[in-house]
Amino acid sequence: MTNQEQNFGTLMRQLQTIVDWYDQQQELDIEEGLAKARQAADLIRRCSRRLGQLENEFVKIKAELDAAASTVHHPEAPGEAR
Repeated sequence: MTNQEQNFGTLMRQLQTIVDWYDQQQELDIEEGLAKARQAADLIRRCSRRLGQLENEFVKIKAELDAAASTVHHPEAPGEAR
């Protein structure tokens, strides 16, 4: 997967394009509708996967910040008296 395919905003815009297509249909072409539904399902799976990745990145950043804050509040090395 390329970075553009992984980009959550890009995926959501592609999904919105499909939603807009459905909204604009006066008479639904069942074959094209099925193809769009499959494409939307794939995009939803990719969005879900990317959200999980982003959440993991935020958790990692928070852990790094918490560790840094702990070091600032407790600068002594383990075993040193305060």
